[in-house]
Amino acid sequence: MTRRNRKNAALDGVYTLAAKGVETLDTLIPDSMDEGVRSALERLNNALGGDVAGFVCARLMAD
Repeated sequence: MTRRNRKNAALDGVYTLAAKGVETLDTLIPDSMDEGVRSALERLNNALGGDVAGFVCARLMAD
C-alpha cells in the first residue's frame, strides 16, 4: 500500500449528494461518518421538501 493509499484508507465512505441535478465531485468522507452524514442529509432533504439546491440558491440570492 502506498503512502497516499494509507492516507486515504479511512476515507472510503461515499458522500451522497443532497441536492438533485448538480454535478458530483466524487467526494469521499470518513467511513465512520458515512451513515451519520447520509441520515442527516436525508432529514435535511425531507425538511426542505426535496429542494436543497433551491434553498441554497435562495440563501445565496442567486435565484
